[in-house]
Amino acid sequence: MQLRVPAPCPGCELDVGALTHHEIVARLRVMPRRYRLALTRVQPGENAEAMIRQRPRPDVWSALEYAAHAGDMLDIMSPAIQLMEVDDEPKVFFFDPEEQAEEMEYNNWSTMEVITRLETAGADLSAVIEWVNADQWDRTGIFPWGTQTIRASAEQMVHEAHHHLEDIVAGLDALRKAQNPYAGGLGDGGSDDEPDSSAPG
Repeated sequence: MQLRVPAPCPGCELDVGALTHHEIVARLRVMPRRYRLALTRVQPGENAEAMIRQRPRPDVWSALEYAAHAGDMLDIMSPAIQLMEVDDEPKVFFFDPEEQAEEMEYNNWSTMEVITRLETAGADLSAVIEWVNADQWDRTGIFPWGTQTIRASAEQMVHEAHHHLEDIVAGLDALRKAQNPYAGGLGDGGSDDEPDSSAPG
């Protein structure tokens, strides 16, 4: 069975299945900048470093945890796709998100460490995907959750990055409203669809 991200996602409403190869690359390239803005934009009187480490609920990750997780996801997918390009249905290693978050202690990372990791991982993955040939798009790998094509893996990473950015914005807005019921949200300061000068022409 080959797995795909639901289209559109019922949570974030993104339809990654409608994206072109070019759009997938462009979105991955611009995403780290949007995370940077979401993690560093603050309102007067806010302690940003404390707020991004605070969980809005016990069962919901903090903004920093979501961002660090997104960076790890983008980072691990680059070698996975490269392996799928050259091997026939390779078994692909992938970490358990909850175990990884606990082991890595994301909330103890510095903000710049998380942002830098996202920027590096986003740049590496977008470059890997950009160079995938059209006839390799349907090559598959065996992940812990099932068989998945290179195309589906690229879509998954765009969805993960987008969805968790939405989680970050929602979590920070919830914390602000808990402190001040009349506070407005700051958003993430960008759009997936905005022009990106680094996107392939």
